[in-house]
Amino acid sequence: MKISLFDNWVYKIAALIIAVILWTMVLTIEQPELQRSFDARLIYINIPPTLSVIDGPSTIRVEVNALGSKIIEIDPDEVMAFVDLRNAEAGTATYPVRLNYAERIRRVAKLTPRPEQVEVTLEHNIDKTLPVEAQFVGKKEGFQLDSYSLDPPKIRIFGPESLVLSAVKARVTIDLAKLEPGGAYEQPVEVLDRENRPIGRLTVDPPRVTFRGSLQGLVPMKTLIVSPVWKGSPKIGYRVVRYTVEPNQVRVSGNAALLAELSTVETEPIDINEIDSTKEFRVKLVLPPELKVQGSQYVTVVVEVEKQPNPSL
Repeated sequence: MKISLFDNWVYKIAALIIAVILWTMVLTIEQPELQRSFDARLIYINIPPTLSVIDGPSTIRVEVNALGSKIIEIDPDEVMAFVDLRNAEAGTATYPVRLNYAERIRRVAKLTPRPEQVEVTLEHNIDKTLPVEAQFVGKKEGFQLDSYSLDPPKIRIFGPESLVLSAVKARVTIDLAKLEPGGAYEQPVEVLDRENRPIGRLTVDPPRVTFRGSLQGLVPMKTLIVSPVWKGSPKIGYRVVRYTVEPNQVRVSGNAALLAELSTVETEPIDINEIDSTKEFRVKLVLPPELKVQGSQYVTVVVEVEKQPNPSL
């Protein structure tokens, strides 16, 4: 008797289904479903050009479910977590997190973002122009900065409204110790708020400016004590009890060898002959021609005189 392949086909299909179920159960017992998780960088795509993200998570947890050894084949670097902001508006709203990964992973595992939705805040973008100022640090031995320029003298900042409005200053930091005469140096621009705190997440145009400085050789300088020179004496029966000099020290520049020998600078002779009361004198300092006083060449000397007590009384 001839037996057809299609005889009792209902029973045959049922047997096949049962066999597949049993085989799946065996595989599941031998290779149970495992779970792991990892952190993925969360990126924001299709941000409208008039908006910027000012608040929102930068990472997301990704939960992985896979059978047995397949779970170790999932490389976190192959998984991209993103939020699509194509139709977003200014303000705070909740957006779904999506995952993008290779079909090879999709066949062996199920990946789920945790949480599946995140809260994101966006602001309108504005721009503003700020003048650039220079902050100086360090010291160039034997030189001082005479003048400088910044090119361009102003920069434009662009970004979220709250950040742009909080910016009050654009600054470059110049290390004087590294400057050479005639040099030009490109320096990065730092944008600061009222408390001198740097503000990030802003577009700075241009991000660097060119600093040019003129250095001038320093003249040797020294502080000298003013020493009054006296001429004459008070009236008979009177004496000098004290005197004051204002200023009593002066800064003097010039020949280094001469400065090294001096600790004081004298005044022109002060004539106190026959004085019988307190008197104020404005006198000139006397210096060699190779030296120069920084500031006025005159000092004020106040001489206090009192009558001597009569010893016969």
